[in-house]
Amino acid sequence: MLKYTVKRIVMTIPILFAIVTVTFVFAHALPGGPFDASGQRRLPAHIRAQLEQRFSLEKPVLFNLPSDGKGSETAWGETLSVKGHSDTEYGSATFPEPQDAGIKVYGTYKLIDNGTDTCLGEKIEPGWALVSKREECIVTGGTVNETFTEVHTRWSVDLLDAQYWVYLYNIAQLDFGPSLNVAKVQENKQVTDDFKERIPVSMQLGIFASILGFILGIPLGVIAAVYHNSVVDYAATFAAVIGQSIPAIVLAPMLIIIFAVKLEWVPVANPIIWKEGNLLSWDYIQALILPILTIGTGMSAGIARLTRATLLQVLNEDFIRTARSKGLHERTVIYIHGLKNSLIPVVTGFGGLLAGIVSGSFVVELIFSIPGMGVTVIDAVNARDYTTITGATLFYAAILIFGNILVDLMYTWLDPRIRFD
Repeated sequence: MLKYTVKRIVMTIPILFAIVTVTFVFAHALPGGPFDASGQRRLPAHIRAQLEQRFSLEKPVLFNLPSDGKGSETAWGETLSVKGHSDTEYGSATFPEPQDAGIKVYGTYKLIDNGTDTCLGEKIEPGWALVSKREECIVTGGTVNETFTEVHTRWSVDLLDAQYWVYLYNIAQLDFGPSLNVAKVQENKQVTDDFKERIPVSMQLGIFASILGFILGIPLGVIAAVYHNSVVDYAATFAAVIGQSIPAIVLAPMLIIIFAVKLEWVPVANPIIWKEGNLLSWDYIQALILPILTIGTGMSAGIARLTRATLLQVLNEDFIRTARSKGLHERTVIYIHGLKNSLIPVVTGFGGLLAGIVSGSFVVELIFSIPGMGVTVIDAVNARDYTTITGATLFYAAILIFGNILVDLMYTWLDPRIRFD
């Protein structure tokens, strides 16, 4: 079993690599960018250029080719184009042709002094090399009236000096970078810091909803199977179908109108309570009730229908008839021999359920003003926040893969006949 587990974990590496690649490409293919606008106000061109340079968005997306118009440029003659800025005000200027201009195996490129007090706006000497040594201007801080900069030297493989490979190198070190959402740029909040705040909120909601789903779903499915083709079976099946048919976007407002508006038993929404997350607080418990009911009801309905179908099939197996012929109590036959084997199909969906627990529900979080992961991902897509989109997708994929591995291990406990070694 240990050998199988290690093998599955190793196999996740190329899967996660493919997920990052596809997500990165599609996220950058979306129209617009993270700094196109801030709210309803469009960013000035020079501020947008600085932000793009700060987060390496001026570089090409996948590969930095010699003449792609971004990154390291191959220039011939003495007229050099300023790359990495979207403004025409930077224009072009005439300088002596650097020694390493053109395509080379190895090149050394320095910043061209523009006569300013800082290195901001200075152009790097043009050229493209397989391996290069380049100077770059780094902003180290500043005040309202002044910006502090330093000139650093870095080694670069120009072909891979692109957004994708820089980002891939960073996430290999578990560094997902800062959120590119304009509202968060001022705080320089990292994606991991944002996830640390949001994931516990979604997990609390998902865990309690899952507990409710299993507590309601499994007994309901067992009752329907035991009393097959009776009034009890029809009533339980009807309740499960209704619960699974009503979407959260309909059920949540219904619960709010009944329990929050009419009866005034629970609050409608309180984001501050969710951020505090005090499980011992009565206000927090009240805030949990309606979202848990919204998610748990649909979840329990699906579990009930699946439990009923599988348990009916198991109760017709030979080993069940053998157990009954030995004189075992019917309750023992159903719950010890039958239910355990019928849970295998239910456990199969546990991997996706685990990812859902962490990711949260966008509809429920939006309706109840819950600051969880679901709202974060939607906001990231709307803001073209590439780092958050890719980081969230990779995180969900890792959780889903881990859940599927855990499901395989649970199979061996539910059915000793299953072996993976």
